[in-house]
Amino acid sequence: MKKLMALTVSTVVGCMLAVSAQAGTVEMSYNGFTDNAYKQGSISGPRNATVNAGQFEFNVVDGWENETLEAFCVDVTKNLVTSGTVSYQYSLADVSTYSRVNDNIGQVSALYNLHYGDLGNATNNAAFQLALWSVLYDDFGFSGFDFDVFSQVNYYLETLGGWAGDSMFDFWVLTPDDPTNNQALLTVTPRAVPEPGALALLGLGLLMLVVARRRFSR
Repeated sequence: MKKLMALTVSTVVGCMLAVSAQAGTVEMSYNGFTDNAYKQGSISGPRNATVNAGQFEFNVVDGWENETLEAFCVDVTKNLVTSGTVSYQYSLADVSTYSRVNDNIGQVSALYNLHYGDLGNATNNAAFQLALWSVLYDDFGFSGFDFDVFSQVNYYLETLGGWAGDSMFDFWVLTPDDPTNNQALLTVTPRAVPEPGALALLGLGLLMLVVARRRFSR
C-alpha cells in the first residue's frame, strides 16, 4: 500500500510540476522600442520626468526560450539600462517579490486580457504603458502626449472593470540584478490550456491518492 501511495503521489506531483511556476535568470540586451513605436510626454507622481512611452524589445542572450523578449516598465522611478548585456531574475507575478505588480495583479490582468491585442502602433503602445503605470501607482499623472494617446489611456482604464475570468496569460516579473539602477519589467507568455487527457490523468491521480490514504489509515 505504501508503494501504491508513493506511486500515486509521484503521478500527481508529476502532473502538477508540468504546470508549476518557474523562476530563473535571463540575460538580455536592449533592442529599442517594439516596432519602433513610442510617444513622448511627461509623467508625474512617483517621478517627474520626460519619458518615451511604449513597449521595449530585448535580444535574449541566454535563459529564455525565445530569441527576443518584449516587456513593459513597471518601475517608473528608475531609468532603463540600454547598453550591454543585463541580467534579470524572472518569476511568475503571483510568486514574485515585486509587490507592486502582485498587489494590482487583478487590474494588470484585466488590462492585458482586454487590450494586449491592440498593440502594434505608437498610440496604443504608449497608451498601454501609461495605463499600466496608472494601475500600479495611485498618484501617477501624465501630460504632453497627443490627444489620441490621452483618449486611448482613458478608454483602457475605463474598461478594466468589465473583465472577469481566467487569464489568457502568465505574467512574469523581471527584476534586474541591480534594482537601484535599472527598471523592473513585466512580460507575458500565453497560458497553456491543459489538454483533456492531462486533466483526466490529474483527476485520476488525485482520486487514487484519496483512496490510498483511506486504505492506509485503516
